[in-house]
Amino acid sequence: MSIDPIGIRISGPLAGFAEGYGAELTQLGYAPASVRLQMKVFADLSDWLSSHGMTAADLRRSDLDRFLCHRRATGHTRYASIRAVRPVLDYLQRFEVVPRQAPDVVLGPVDAMLDRFWHYLTVERALTAVTGRSYLDMVRPFVQGRLSADCRALDLERLTAADIISFVVTRCPRQSRGAAKLTVTALRSFLGFLHLDGIYLEARLEDQAQCILVIIGATPEGKKELVGFADGMRESAQSWRDLLLDLKRRGLSTAPQLAVADGALGFWKALGEIWPTTREQRCWVHKTANVLNKLPKSLHGKAKRALQEIWMAETKKEAVAALDAFAESYAPKYDKAVECLTKDRDALLAFYDFPAEHWKHLRSTNPIESTFATARHRTIRSKGCLSNKTALAIVFKLIEAAQKSWRGLDGHNQLPKLITGVRFVDGIEVVARSAAPQTKAA
Repeated sequence: MSIDPIGIRISGPLAGFAEGYGAELTQLGYAPASVRLQMKVFADLSDWLSSHGMTAADLRRSDLDRFLCHRRATGHTRYASIRAVRPVLDYLQRFEVVPRQAPDVVLGPVDAMLDRFWHYLTVERALTAVTGRSYLDMVRPFVQGRLSADCRALDLERLTAADIISFVVTRCPRQSRGAAKLTVTALRSFLGFLHLDGIYLEARLEDQAQCILVIIGATPEGKKELVGFADGMRESAQSWRDLLLDLKRRGLSTAPQLAVADGALGFWKALGEIWPTTREQRCWVHKTANVLNKLPKSLHGKAKRALQEIWMAETKKEAVAALDAFAESYAPKYDKAVECLTKDRDALLAFYDFPAEHWKHLRSTNPIESTFATARHRTIRSKGCLSNKTALAIVFKLIEAAQKSWRGLDGHNQLPKLITGVRFVDGIEVVARSAAPQTKAA
């Protein structure tokens, strides 16, 4: 047994590393209170290893999950995630006490979900890091409460209004007024995030959530308009096929030149059947999130900058070079992340064949997501009060009102050129060469 410098008794296989670990935390600038909390986690991990007859060298990712599940089961709400034990693991790895493969293989279900929520808050909603972190702190207990008994999965599909109300009623009375308001706000944002890939209406009487399928187009004057709106069962190819055929019957006889969406929709299958000549552009925001989910958290900042170099490149050639560089850098260890990116190579770079003024509108589906934030908010607040038909009508009227303030397309004067078949390369119009001049007489 040893006693670290701040008085915490540590026994078990990690006791010999306690003093050095405490000193390192202090050198790294941890506040005394934070050092004490970290050392308590260190002591708990050592005791847990000892109780299971294990040494540090036996530690694997599955063991870490079991340890963290034990902490949560014994009432610990803080420092109960894989992120909490990372400082310990980083320290032990440098001495080759813990195998290198232990910490960063895959995040547990709670942290994986919260990492995706963090990306949604800071990238898609553009919240500050401080606000995003406070939202995560408030939502984490709720997400942990949905963890299965074996700590391997989250049960969010069967989430009901009663579950949400129970959490709020239990937690908020123990908080200050400001913290309680922040808890409700963060939870509402989290529920919106869960429905990000489709607007799933919470205001319903039926058992299955309703999904709104939406298509936005642009007029020759560059004005964005809602052209397709229907409810569907999830985001199936059949639902999208019905909506696209309805557009065709209403007069959209000419195939669109480009469609923008994420990669998980049945939309692409339906589009290929109805308008096979329409080109595809994948949403870079969704693609970035998907790639980062297949990388360790420690690499997210670097990888995000590398991905940004691709879609921010001035020319398609430079973008391809940046994409190849990303693949070369990450393929040896993270082949799934590279495959996720490269499988849609052509669809991710299609925007380079359109006017440069349009690029900001074509690279992502963010305009749709931001437009429907109000719709999500209103239907969540009305949960259980409306039928599907009534909720659908309310959402349509909300979108119809929001349509009046939608920002128009930049460079709308380029639209007629696209319609008449003018080619663009790297965002610049390709001017046809004039006939070769006659040969001068000798």
